[in-house]
Amino acid sequence: NNGTLVVDANLDSVEVFIDDKSFGTASLGKPFTIPGLSAGLHKVKGVHMGYEAVTVEVNVIPGSTQTVSLRLLYQRKVKPAAKALYDQAAAIWERSQARSPDLRKAADLLNSALKEQPDYSQAALELCRVQGAQDQTAAALKSCLRAVEIDPDYVDARTMAGELLMDSGDYPEAVRQLQQAATQDPHNTFVLSTLAEALYLADRPKEAEETANRAVALDASSGQAFLIRGEARRSQNDFDAAIDDYQRVLKVEEFRSGTLRTIAFFAVGTGMRKHRSGTQFLYRSHKAAADYGLCAAEIGRDNYLRAVKYCKESLATEPDDPETYVLLGECYTRLFNSDNRGTYLLEAENSLASALRINPNMEQAPIVRQKLREIKELKGVVK
Repeated sequence: NNGTLVVDANLDSVEVFIDDKSFGTASLGKPFTIPGLSAGLHKVKGVHMGYEAVTVEVNVIPGSTQTVSLRLLYQRKVKPAAKALYDQAAAIWERSQARSPDLRKAADLLNSALKEQPDYSQAALELCRVQGAQDQTAAALKSCLRAVEIDPDYVDARTMAGELLMDSGDYPEAVRQLQQAATQDPHNTFVLSTLAEALYLADRPKEAEETANRAVALDASSGQAFLIRGEARRSQNDFDAAIDDYQRVLKVEEFRSGTLRTIAFFAVGTGMRKHRSGTQFLYRSHKAAADYGLCAAEIGRDNYLRAVKYCKESLATEPDDPETYVLLGECYTRLFNSDNRGTYLLEAENSLASALRINPNMEQAPIVRQKLREIKELKGVVK
């Protein structure tokens, strides 16, 4: 009852959609075969960034093999006025250092560029980045998805959309978008490591580890890939392997090498930290996250004093991270439980109080306050 389509294209890397579902790519001289299609009418669409999409309706005949030719002939032209507005905005974004007045100017220019040319996908992505830097997550996501709608094979836009979905907590949709990006660009270490992160946050650690393995195989100097693999392994209680990965992150950062994010957000499962795009901040986040992971993994191995060392190193990099203070408080609490020294109790109290001082509305605040009340009661009976 099924038939086969053989799709050929006049350009390289034309993504083929059947009824709005991506199946793969066809290239010039390299037809793409799609077996097992149900009989009846299907819409076959070919997309290639910068070209007008082409859609052909095909009646699939049971037991047959049919050839479909996708000819993308019309290259999308960027209007000079729209390009000038985009260039002005891009220049402001590059030098803005996330200053609010500059970002507003850039956003206004990009909106004007999109009014001048609504199908300008690069302007939509740049607007997405600027809005992200303004903490306008919902607006940024809308702009990124607009870029994807214009050019479904725009990997950078789809990846940024995945980042924003992670930041907003929609991990399943982030996985879906990033899986599509990874299919479109399977040799992109950055895309794979970002997909691994989304899988980790979606509570799919085994798949996250497997995806991070693919990223590491492509680039053995990717601190980001090792970091996410460490997170995935730690969540599966594979503490020794996780520690090896975190140490690799620190080694990569020492020599300032590897593929790093160059978009507006850096997010990792230890706190969804957000930073302005820039290498300096990204290195800082990787190191702090790796030390945090080492602290947590050493707690998992019951090496509490060593865990204290790594938590303090993470705080030396990011001194205002409340989650690390909570973890440090956990270290001292466990030390007190194994050796009833009053100094450990005081250190636990100081760490937890610091977390609340930095962010009294943090998610763990009720638990932290309860811990502090328990510590206060214990202090009356412990020397």
